[in-house]
Amino acid sequence: MSLDQEYIEKLSVDSYIGERVHLWLRRRGHSQVELSEYLGMTQASVSRKMKGKTAWTATNIYHVAQFLQVSVSELFPSENAYRLDVETASESLDPKAEFHLVAGAGFEPTTSGL
Repeated sequence: MSLDQEYIEKLSVDSYIGERVHLWLRRRGHSQVELSEYLGMTQASVSRKMKGKTAWTATNIYHVAQFLQVSVSELFPSENAYRLDVETASESLDPKAEFHLVAGAGFEPTTSGL
């Protein structure tokens, strides 16, 4: 197992999304400050989300994808997402590999009104 695989398998979904947002910010030449202004939140709030310390909401993810001009699916882990930059991955993937990503806060079903 490569270092990249071990690193990604230990990430929560919120942290993984943060890593993907960081990657796409660099690719698009944008900063966290620009993203925070677009989202209407502080740079510190965006930083906490990108580090996985604060959960992403569905609305946040939707707006981040719009800002970065990518599909929402680009920000989530996929079955073959061993590397943060899958476009440059050179190793073949084991189709029987297990993934240990866990949904973070904000992805639990709501129980209000029951």
